[in-house]
Amino acid sequence: MAAEFVLQFAGLDARDHRVDMRLLGRSMIGVDEAIHRGLWAAVLPDVPRGRKRIELSVQVGAPRTACVELHGVIVAAAGVLPFAYEVAVNLGSDYIKHLLSAVLLWHGGRRTEAGSHIDRMIDIVQEQQQALIEDRHLERQSVERMHDSSLRAVVDVVQLMQPQAKQIVAPIGPTADQLRIGGSAPDATVIDVAIADAVRSGEPVEVGDMEEFSVRIDQLTKHNRQARVELASDPGRYLPADIRDPAYDGFPNIYSEAFNDDRGLLVQAKPTRRPSGELVRLHILNARTA
Repeated sequence: MAAEFVLQFAGLDARDHRVDMRLLGRSMIGVDEAIHRGLWAAVLPDVPRGRKRIELSVQVGAPRTACVELHGVIVAAAGVLPFAYEVAVNLGSDYIKHLLSAVLLWHGGRRTEAGSHIDRMIDIVQEQQQALIEDRHLERQSVERMHDSSLRAVVDVVQLMQPQAKQIVAPIGPTADQLRIGGSAPDATVIDVAIADAVRSGEPVEVGDMEEFSVRIDQLTKHNRQARVELASDPGRYLPADIRDPAYDGFPNIYSEAFNDDRGLLVQAKPTRRPSGELVRLHILNARTA
């Protein structure tokens, strides 16, 4: 038995079945470390990781057409603690999916969504505790002590994994538009550029849902999709903006024409705000002439 997971990069270079190898390698190192830490928190939270370690391997299969899709499987490596491995694997694919989702959303400005994934992780640990009691693999008191420690550790480990989150999102933005945790499944967690940029910032920001803004483009850098925009609602206030609209791929386009003609645009964008509510960045996905 093994726990499996699927990661799918889409958009930009990934549309052509390729991504930057250096960035992908950095991402996979982050995934590997996040999984190790997340499983450790659920299985042996009271044992310092510096003294012992659950040796697990992440095996990645071949990518699939029209995206870069990676299939991973958690298997035991040499020297693994048999009971620890059994418990870790029995947590299952759902635990890994919710773990990675929680880590990226928590540090990517979507903490409410992250909380729902943390809750599901806790549910899975509780279900595992009940299964251990029913199977009589451990005395009830031992299981319950492990369970209580695990619940605390699951929450803590998600909140402390900003460095791993930053590694995981490395390809998002430069070489792919999004990462789907769960692949093409309807319930896959989508990590887009707005969330990835929030992770990279390391600041306590909040990434909102799509909103409409009236803007004027003050600066436009063609090669990296970056712009500086002025808000019609706050003249003289300029914000950085990242244009992720597929319409931007061809030139001229609605953005370059609006910039050249000094015309306003109505854009659909994801806003990034500080906890105070201050708007600090827009990620634009669509636009029309104002």
